[in-house]
Amino acid sequence: MKRSLFKLAHSPALALAIVAGATAAAPAPVVSAQSADLERDIERRKAAEDREFSKLLAERNKLYRQLYDLDAKAAAELAAGREALTVNAQQAQIQDKIDRSEFRLGVLAIRLDRAIPDPPSDSNQSLVAPDNNEPYRANFDRGRSRAVALLQRKTEQVLKSIDYGPLLRSDG
Repeated sequence: MKRSLFKLAHSPALALAIVAGATAAAPAPVVSAQSADLERDIERRKAAEDREFSKLLAERNKLYRQLYDLDAKAAAELAAGREALTVNAQQAQIQDKIDRSEFRLGVLAIRLDRAIPDPPSDSNQSLVAPDNNEPYRANFDRGRSRAVALLQRKTEQVLKSIDYGPLLRSDG
């Protein structure tokens, strides 16, 4: 009697079988059916995550191409002497979307044990890449050049607005 209580305490499946009036062999098909359902569910989720990974990868690549187009548009605006504030706002918006998709891609890559491919390259980028950070450095340099150009224009405006007449007169 003590042994059967011990078995009941340490085997929930056996306890359920005894309570239900079934034999010890009856729960086995239920457990295997549950494990088969669980395996199918895991496979379905993995397939769904794999599809989501592919979809996010395509979306990220599309966003990068949009960002490169906006970079070129901003450069053209600056070359024409106009401020590219609306384009810069669009660039920031696209970059936020890229960051979110890359975060989600990273999570899925870990779950699926996959590597994340490099983003598409900018066709306007220099052909010589000294290190792996060249794409990021190029984007940073474009932003820096825009900021420097804007600062130069504002500085010129301030200098042009100053009346140097009193400073140049020597009344003394």
